[in-house]
Amino acid sequence: KPQPSRKNSAPALVLYQALIRRFGHAATDRQHAYLDASVVDRMAESDVVASGIVQAVEQWSALTYSEALDRFHEIGQVA
Repeated sequence: KPQPSRKNSAPALVLYQALIRRFGHAATDRQHAYLDASVVDRMAESDVVASGIVQAVEQWSALTYSEALDRFHEIGQVA
């Protein structure tokens, strides 16, 4: 698949929808002061990476699940 950002050494912008923020904006953010405990628990249990991969595959056809898994393994070898 074409990768114009890499090919042209240009920046890319990826927009995701409805990704759940797992934690507050900062370490000092006290989410319990303005969110119900059930909402905070649900946010902590969410997997933002998995949600992003689902959007990339199912909504944008940017890659397949197999390609995403291969990329995951490539990144893991570098890290």
